[in-house]
Amino acid sequence: MSVRGWFEVTVYRVGESANKAASDNFTAHTLTVRPDGNLKIEWESGSHGFTAGGYDRFELKRVVPVRAK
Repeated sequence: MSVRGWFEVTVYRVGESANKAASDNFTAHTLTVRPDGNLKIEWESGSHGFTAGGYDRFELKRVVPVRAK
């Protein structure tokens, strides 16, 4: 990871079947919540989006990167 800020993000989805976990976990550098409620999470090699009706909440935790000695 680069020196920029990173976050641990847990997104709790709605309407999932009993066979699928109700949340997704990401380590990301950018989290965007649009005025329409859509959520986008970005990391170095990709991104993932959720529609406003596809999740009911998310948790964001700041991760301080460890610098190499």
